[in-house]
Amino acid sequence: MREDIEVLKRSSRLSSRIYEELKNLQNFGFQQQITQYGLVLTDNILASLDKESASDTRAFLSDAQTSCSKLRDQIHIGTDIGYIDKSTGQRWLRETNIISSMISHLIEERNDFYESPQDVQFWDILPA
Repeated sequence: MREDIEVLKRSSRLSSRIYEELKNLQNFGFQQQITQYGLVLTDNILASLDKESASDTRAFLSDAQTSCSKLRDQIHIGTDIGYIDKSTGQRWLRETNIISSMISHLIEERNDFYESPQDVQFWDILPA
């Protein structure tokens, strides 16, 4: 559970930094897109903490992983077109890599745990 909280803090801080750094950007479409990915990343991590079933937790963590990847793409684009300075972009990319790694670790942890019967759906037990 400790790592859950740490990844939530890191994603929240990154989201805040992105918003602060880009709050005066005149390209509102780009600004909205990149800040939204940061917020969705944090929201999905937070949602995963509230779930009782391992499968629901993994689903939200998987969504967070996807949001993190999309955020990384936006950081690359923003850096390439000059909306984000290179040193800031590099810091954010390093942070998204750390966050992504932490999320992967949390997903693996959930895969290692025994799923309770409520996590098993009817179609999961049908023969292939």
